[in-house]
Amino acid sequence: MRVALVALLLFGLVPLPGAAQVVSSEAAEVRAQQLLVRGLTRAYLDDHEEALILFTEALRYEPQQASLLSAAARSYEAVGDATNARFYAAQAVEQAPDARFYQEELAQLHLRLGETDEAVATYRQLVDRFPDALDVRFELARLQILSGAYEEAVTTYEDLLTRTAEVEAVYVQLLQLYARLGDDGRTEAALRGLIEAAPDAAEYHRMLGDLLRQRSAYEEAASTLEEALRLAPADVATALVLGDVYEALGDSTRAAALLDQTLDTEGASADALVARATPLYARSEIDPAAADVAARLLEQALNQDPAQTEALLMLGDLRYRAEQYEEAAPLLYQAVQANPRDLQIWTQAAAAYLQSGAPLRAADVADEALLLFPGQFSLLRLAAYGLMDGYRSDAALRRFEEALAVLREEAPGQTTEASDLVASMAMLHSRKQNTTASDSLYAEALALDPENVLALNNFAYSLAGRGERLDEALDMAQRAVDLNPGTASFYDTLGWVHYQRGTLEEAEQWIREALDAGGASALVYEHMGDVLHRQGRTDEARPYWQQALDLNPDNAALRAKIEQPPE
Repeated sequence: MRVALVALLLFGLVPLPGAAQVVSSEAAEVRAQQLLVRGLTRAYLDDHEEALILFTEALRYEPQQASLLSAAARSYEAVGDATNARFYAAQAVEQAPDARFYQEELAQLHLRLGETDEAVATYRQLVDRFPDALDVRFELARLQILSGAYEEAVTTYEDLLTRTAEVEAVYVQLLQLYARLGDDGRTEAALRGLIEAAPDAAEYHRMLGDLLRQRSAYEEAASTLEEALRLAPADVATALVLGDVYEALGDSTRAAALLDQTLDTEGASADALVARATPLYARSEIDPAAADVAARLLEQALNQDPAQTEALLMLGDLRYRAEQYEEAAPLLYQAVQANPRDLQIWTQAAAAYLQSGAPLRAADVADEALLLFPGQFSLLRLAAYGLMDGYRSDAALRRFEEALAVLREEAPGQTTEASDLVASMAMLHSRKQNTTASDSLYAEALALDPENVLALNNFAYSLAGRGERLDEALDMAQRAVDLNPGTASFYDTLGWVHYQRGTLEEAEQWIREALDAGGASALVYEHMGDVLHRQGRTDEARPYWQQALDLNPDNAALRAKIEQPPE
């Protein structure tokens, strides 16, 4: 009967006496629902402007309906009106305080707007209102981590331990938080909790054993790690840590036996050796012993299969990080032939050749990669430095210009990198005796980065060699030394500027600093001899000239200095 009455009213019939208020309310509700459905349809079609017109009209009939307020909030967000989106989402919560959905929707809106603190506050309210909703607590902890409130996240997770059966998942999160906070005490407690929750998980035993080892609790560490190895006999990472513990306990025999067990590869295929080496490789950056064993396993794999790509790549990277560039370069180059679409391997291979003293080979590898990755900045830069170090000055200049153009287009704010490239171009022009261009480029490099020590040093040395602008050269050489003390070549430049200025005591002082800094070149020894000779101490100068000649035996000018008669 009520449905029929509503239908009649909708068609404009006169209401019965005494029923007007009821009918009006029902009609408003029906109209609001119709408008809501139409608005949701428009929103589904991404026509949020039209949807908002419909939602606004619906709210005239039902201004306190949470579903309407929520729908309006979503459409306001879609059109970029964050203020109204927040307002209507908050109103939905206010009108339906017992409905989780609207509060969670408000929290997610805050997150999308980058308002993490507000999202956390909303989830705290949810926890207070729905204390048994464990998923809400998990989400609150996640948001607390996101906002950097690690101690608060710890409190939330520790509370969850008393409420949920998912204790392993909670302990895993707590373990990460304790590590982030540097709390070894609670880390140990979490590991023991994990072992209790998952007694057959070798990883947790290994982690606890390693922590005990770090605390020098060697006896307990040994038993814990032995259990880990029993659970995972092929875990070479555990064997390595246990070996360290045996060594600490003075039991070298057991330690050696464990290492032999790890390297007992009789009958293992190349792929099996690589699989055994992989976890060691993953630990290699923090564990030198793991790096050593991984390298030995990978060498065995390559002895069986010289084209095993993963072995080439991992061993090449290990050699590169150990600064064994001559060994790393061919391994990485061979690896990239099997996977030529990997830019990182190309870059590392070219860098390895450059570091190994094969600059032109580095340039060739970079050029080969540029066929696959045209305009790639890292490759252009490596090619440029390779050509520069290989004394292909004109070709190097072209590559530096290309690299600089790419850098300025892709990363115009990288002024330090740009300064290095411009300073290298200046040095190349200086090498070609084009001092006008080199001086201009050095000035440009220092304008980009006033603390570019190579530009300061090289510009100062260039000016000193020409005997020009010596006051300016002295200032730059001194700044280079101040910014990067302990560099022999910088001390030598400062000494040479003093030599050209005629301040010979200062020149001797700084060139001796260069010699004391170690790694002095033939040029530094020659400069020391020149300074002493100019002070009338030729007999003292000759041994330095001789050391320079020993390093550069084809230098006829040095030989002439040594053979000149005493003054």
